[in-house]
Amino acid sequence: CGGGNACCKFGYDADPVECRGANASAPHHVCTAVAPTVPPASAEDFGCVLSIRGSKTFTNALHDAFFWSDELPHEDCEGCQVFDGFWRVWSGIDSKVERVLIDNGCIPGTPQGTILITGHSLGAAVATLAMYMLQLRGYSVGLSYNFASPRIGNDAFHDVFAKVFNRSVSVYRITRARDPVVHVPPLPIYHHVGSEAYFHGNTPDAVVVCMGSEDPECADRYSLLETIIFGYDHCKSELATENIPGLGLCQCIV
Repeated sequence: CGGGNACCKFGYDADPVECRGANASAPHHVCTAVAPTVPPASAEDFGCVLSIRGSKTFTNALHDAFFWSDELPHEDCEGCQVFDGFWRVWSGIDSKVERVLIDNGCIPGTPQGTILITGHSLGAAVATLAMYMLQLRGYSVGLSYNFASPRIGNDAFHDVFAKVFNRSVSVYRITRARDPVVHVPPLPIYHHVGSEAYFHGNTPDAVVVCMGSEDPECADRYSLLETIIFGYDHCKSELATENIPGLGLCQCIV
């Protein structure tokens, strides 16, 4: 249980967030100390990969469903509005993510200061915010791939996001068929960022790459109303599994 190097039993209210509410058979509370040393980096090491999961609980799904905006609390993003639910999720894991990155030797300004970030659905939206915030904090966020991401923020956020990364492709969004999630929150208030790889068939070769963030050649060939009953397209992926029944991007296989 817990996150990073913290393990907990029978958590108390005064404990770190990741320890609260933890249950175990023993009636006592234990949190391990942070690892005293980080293994030295080898020549092959580049940094860390951060993966953020999608909606797992009904509460997460409700957070996904509400479309009110909130100002992005950053002075260099004037006029930026982002979806409140995604921002609250990122705010809840922000400090934990930075601690885990540092504990694993991924420190801004070092050879291991490069990170790659990915996620699916809600996780993809939060991963996009993580890309922006961690890049501003000195990390070198590499070209990342997010799967089935909803829209994150308004036009101002779209423009500043592109400026911060200052490269031809800031992030690739992987979309598929008539997945309705990539069409919410709706245009014109919200706007996708990055470029898009749209899978329109049932094979990995049936893909269209759109450099723009809102391109009618990709997922925007359909409107939200034309996709709303195709929720099963949200978890399918020609890249994740061989279309085994019950498996896909919404499930984890260990």
